[in-house]
Amino acid sequence: TRPAFVLAFVLALSACANDPAPSTSEQIDSASAPVVAMPDGDRVDPPAAAAEAFQSGHAGATDLAWSREDNGGYEASFTEGGEQMSIVYAADGTPGPVETEIALADLPAAVTAALARDYAGTTVNEAARIVSGGQTTYEAEITEGGKPRDLVFNADGTLAASMAAEAD
Repeated sequence: TRPAFVLAFVLALSACANDPAPSTSEQIDSASAPVVAMPDGDRVDPPAAAAEAFQSGHAGATDLAWSREDNGGYEASFTEGGEQMSIVYAADGTPGPVETEIALADLPAAVTAALARDYAGTTVNEAARIVSGGQTTYEAEITEGGKPRDLVFNADGTLAASMAAEAD
């Protein structure tokens, strides 16, 4: 089986040699299951079902980059309508929540008040709006004790979740 694997690998490489690598700033055709070079040089192949699900819902997206999540999902990070967004897909193409980066000033007043009251002295690094199943929550990444932490709030300012932030 090893010679067959080597032959298949060589054939795959030679087939790819004539195709230019896709740019992270161009639209990717879902039929080819996109492979995008990440900034650190890693390459991630999302399963075809995840790539097709993304393309069917976000055909106009640009700056597409795929990464692998610790939970086994595949995160598509992209720009759409001038907004930085991300969605984690299961291998079968099932989408997870849609996360959209927002300015800190765009957090609801109740979330801003909760941050000021309960997390005084921390630094808010970034914010996002998360939509899942028709429900909207807001994420604030803070630095607490020198470590990044993600806080997820309901629009009324109640804390829904708190967890160590993932490395970008």
